[in-house]
Amino acid sequence: MINNVVFGFLGSRLDLGGSEDRWQAWRPTVSLGMHEEFLMRRLEIFHGPNETRLLQTVLEDLGAVSPETEIRTHAMPLFDGIRVMRLASVGLPRASRRYTVSIDRRFETR
Repeated sequence: MINNVVFGFLGSRLDLGGSEDRWQAWRPTVSLGMHEEFLMRRLEIFHGPNETRLLQTVLEDLGAVSPETEIRTHAMPLFDGIRVMRLASVGLPRASRRYTVSIDRRFETR
């Protein structure tokens, strides 16, 4: 089985869901765990430090639809475009260095 690792950002608008009707809306982070043909072994999710309530809801919902997925959270200030660009150019490459790809394309953490 291939160990799929996904790097993503918590979406303060699209991932939003504070009531039971949140299951009727498409939420990108939660939907990652709803595909039987794509099993995530791990999700590395970046979020703003003030998004703890939203993060908790998304983690609970993702755990309900994909209990086999290990989730690692990374609080980072994402308030403006400069910081997002810096995260994409510095933070993501730094986080991805912990992974190696073996010949059979399975991801392993160093």
